[in-house]
Amino acid sequence: MRTVWSFILLLAAGGEALAQSAAPRLEFEVAPVKPSVEQSERGMRIRIAGGPGTRDPGRFVTENFSLFTLVTVAYNVERYQLSAPGWMNAARFDITAKVPEGNTREQFRIMLQNLIGARFKLALHREKKEMSVYDLVVRGDHPKLKESMQGREPSSRLDKEGLPILPLTTRNGQSRLDVIDESMEQLASRLSSQVGRPVTDATGLKGKYDITLTWAREGMRPTAEEPAMPASGDDSGPGLFAALEQQLGLKLAPRKGLVEILAIDHIEKAPAGDGN
Repeated sequence: MRTVWSFILLLAAGGEALAQSAAPRLEFEVAPVKPSVEQSERGMRIRIAGGPGTRDPGRFVTENFSLFTLVTVAYNVERYQLSAPGWMNAARFDITAKVPEGNTREQFRIMLQNLIGARFKLALHREKKEMSVYDLVVRGDHPKLKESMQGREPSSRLDKEGLPILPLTTRNGQSRLDVIDESMEQLASRLSSQVGRPVTDATGLKGKYDITLTWAREGMRPTAEEPAMPASGDDSGPGLFAALEQQLGLKLAPRKGLVEILAIDHIEKAPAGDGN
């Protein structure tokens, strides 16, 4: 009997391995990749649209999209998490890809990874790197936060014309964050994308809040070596760091920390094949 069961288990294991080996490779049905036509910075239109979870799930399009940003989208990482050659920011490509029906967002990312690997011969590895990071903390004794009303849905935030209010808008160098029912962990994640460094919630606040924050974008971004610093006061208003303290009673405290990054070992400057 033990021999029979061993044989059955062996057949099952072999069948599973065969099924895995026969699993189709996640790929776009059609995916031409073409260098973007050169334009002036003022006249350049940068576009990314479509894919699972959007209004056009069966089609993915980029226009004047940098190879650097394309890799961050494919691997779902922030820009500060990618160590890559500088020329990748200037190398821009147009893609029009047909996405197979029924694929998830994660499967879509794998398709994009496979596309970049096949066309640009991408090779990379993961590693830990020490860099400047931030802790989101309360400044002083009490934050200046408005707790959300219980049962209020985030989607109920509408403007005067009945249209949903975008969480983050930028106009004439001024940014505005307008969200409801937001946790401090969610706010930290939003701030991370703005300052270009990881932000960890260290406020100790467990509630949900309605948050409105406005700031001037100038002077906000960090360099590769140093963390971002508050913009100097001028007519354009406070920078992000000062706005957090003045409007929300919160603060970004810098420290050193280990961050997982993707380091590119090899990538070609031009896509292989005819793009079809």
